[in-house]
Amino acid sequence: LDLPPVTFKERQAPITKEQREAYNEMRLHMQTEAQTTQITAVNAADKLTKLRQILCGAIKDPNHTDQYVTIPHGPRVEVLLDVIAEAAAKVIVVVPFKGIINALAEEVGAHYSVAVMNGDVSIGKRNKIITQFKTEPDPRVLLCHPEVMSHGLNLTEADVTVFYAPIYSNDQFQQVMERMNRA
Repeated sequence: LDLPPVTFKERQAPITKEQREAYNEMRLHMQTEAQTTQITAVNAADKLTKLRQILCGAIKDPNHTDQYVTIPHGPRVEVLLDVIAEAAAKVIVVVPFKGIINALAEEVGAHYSVAVMNGDVSIGKRNKIITQFKTEPDPRVLLCHPEVMSHGLNLTEADVTVFYAPIYSNDQFQQVMERMNRA
């Protein structure tokens, strides 16, 4: 069976004033740190992750490793809701951070039926979610972390995959893209 090629579209969303302020504060902190401290690859990767979290709209609380601080991110959610509304079938949204995936579950869940698959969801629960996604009308939207979505799943019920933020692993990207691109 020949399938039509997967098409890619980019969408842009403006950042909020709060995101811009947090981003600029982080950037200034990084510049100051670079003058006094040797930057290692691990340290730089951590800083880039923090910047990506700010742009998504939720960052880890520095005082509580299992809690998140939400930063207003309405324009980005509006773009996501527009994409979901345009989809003819179900939608997979790849979200690389726990904090924002939890916020999106509420925000998108106010408009569509949603299921979340990330490292906090047991294998048994994941299997139930996948079965529901494949066989029932709900959930319409699957919010998932790329690591739990990248191998071995057949989710042809979706016709749109959204990357809410970039992921760094080319292997994960390729694998996630193939979840719906099957006969």
